[in-house]
Amino acid sequence: MYRIEVSVKEGFADPRSEGLLKDILDLDIKSVARVKVVSVYLLEGKLTDKELSTVCRELLADPIVEEYATGDNPAPPGARLVEVAYNPGVMDPVEESVKKGIRDLGIDTVSAVRTAKKYLFSGDLSDDTIKYISDKLLVNSVVQHIVARKEAVALRPDT
Repeated sequence: MYRIEVSVKEGFADPRSEGLLKDILDLDIKSVARVKVVSVYLLEGKLTDKELSTVCRELLADPIVEEYATGDNPAPPGARLVEVAYNPGVMDPVEESVKKGIRDLGIDTVSAVRTAKKYLFSGDLSDDTIKYISDKLLVNSVVQHIVARKEAVALRPDT
């Protein structure tokens, strides 16, 4: 499995992160200094390094304003991390378009795609505050869950 994380480069406007920070402030939580939203893509299959780079550069990340990293990148020192994924059996709305985009690049070795969102919070935040933010703004518990540290997000191969 390949894990790709895509985020807005430093120095560029980041509407998702800025919007989430505003929503947190609207909840009257003033202890969050910074928020960063990262898109996570999990690809099941076999890719060469060149194919993985092509998928990242030409499909998943806008090279002008976004950067990507492969693998699991831990939270920077002092930041709190929450990762949200779709529950097993729930259709991931981005899955099919990413798979089609990969096929359109001439790569047919990816059998499944899943996505998640990774949220990084900086500031003086208790576990209760993180849970409150997650419950109110990040997770729709009917279709999503917070990814446990050791959990591998399950991929459904095509049948």
